Amino acid sequence: MAINLDKYLPSEKSKTETKKGISLDKYLPKEAVKTTASSVAPKPQEEKPREVGLPEHLGGGRYLTTSKSELIKSPRSQEALPAVGTAERDHIMSVALGGTSNKENLQYLATTRDGRQEGKVSVEQKAINDYTSGKISLQEARLRVATKQQQIKGLTPTEEETTTGGQLKKMIKETGSKFANLFKKTKDKVVEKIKDTTPQEVVKTGLEALKTAGETGLNPAAILTKGISKVSEKVALPIVQAPQRALVSVGLEPAKSIMEAAAGKSRS
Repeated sequence: MAINLDKYLPSEKSKTETKKGISLDKYLPKEAVKTTASSVAPKPQEEKPREVGLPEHLGGGRYLTTSKSELIKSPRSQEALPAVGTAERDHIMSVALGGTSNKENLQYLATTRDGRQEGKVSVEQKAINDYTSGKISLQEARLRVATKQQQIKGLTPTEEETTTGGQLKKMIKETGSKFANLFKKTKDKVVEKIKDTTPQEVVKTGLEALKTAGETGLNPAAILTKGISKVSEKVALPIVQAPQRALVSVGLEPAKSIMEAAAGKSRS
């Protein structure tokens, strides 16, 4: 009779329990059991600043910012714009307000009666001080600088130009500048045309120039005086000598002919 050894061996159920082992999860709090890697929140990525450029009709310039309009400063430099004469190199939007140091945010400005860089330095310093002290926001500080930049470029009127006296002063200045340019163009045209022309052609050109000046409201006499003083050797002298040469060509002495003509007129 054979002996069955199966009853002396562990059953399948007991094998499974042996492999599984004892689980302590049921004795732990539920919060402690659910601590897996997937439950940890991912670390937010740092936002990169973006560069904003203002269009030319708003004065131009570039600055750095973020989606939250934070102040982002970059290293200050003027190397992107070469030095020229006595003019200062200026950051259109101040570096202290996020302005960049690339060529698009640099310009040349001179010192005038309004102050350094046509008065822009004082406006920038006040805007920066008011922002750092909390009196105004970053956007308001940038707006002040941009407004001054527009005034320098003539895109918006200055505070003085908003008054009646300021408007009159600006109008006189612009009118005088237009007249000066017109006179220069007229004089240049006359000088160019009389280089290799006859006295008759010179006179014709001069009359045309005076006619043009009269139509534009200029004083023809003033232009004639200035023009003759500038080109007297080319214009005035040939015109004066032309009658004398005509008298000599027919065998008469100019001075004697003039005296005889005057004496005949007095006898009549």
